[in-house]
Amino acid sequence: MIGPPNPVSNLRPIIRQRLLHETPLQQRLRELQDETQAWNEEFWSEHNTRFIKEKESYIKSHLNPNDERKTLTADEMSEFYKAFLDHNWKTHVKYNFEWYSRNFTLLFLALKVNLGFTR
Repeated sequence: MIGPPNPVSNLRPIIRQRLLHETPLQQRLRELQDETQAWNEEFWSEHNTRFIKEKESYIKSHLNPNDERKTLTADEMSEFYKAFLDHNWKTHVKYNFEWYSRNFTLLFLALKVNLGFTR
């Protein structure tokens, strides 16, 4: 089952059914899927919270108090987006390596399950 998106992480939770006669390999796959989902949820919740906080701070610091505008132009915001991405580049690279590693492991386990292996 897939639920509605989390308002902070924007990820949709997946609720996996535990099989009645689950093999040890199927259990390992399900648990790793759930663990990866939780890890991904935590990363994007923290990332998006930090992004929103820094974006609001950037907007406040760049708006003139005497100006009637409530937001900055796309060109003005592009400076923030670039700075945010540059500042978080190492975090994103580390995330991507971990994400790919987890997905290859999940793919390998799913292949073994689909081929009928039990352990």
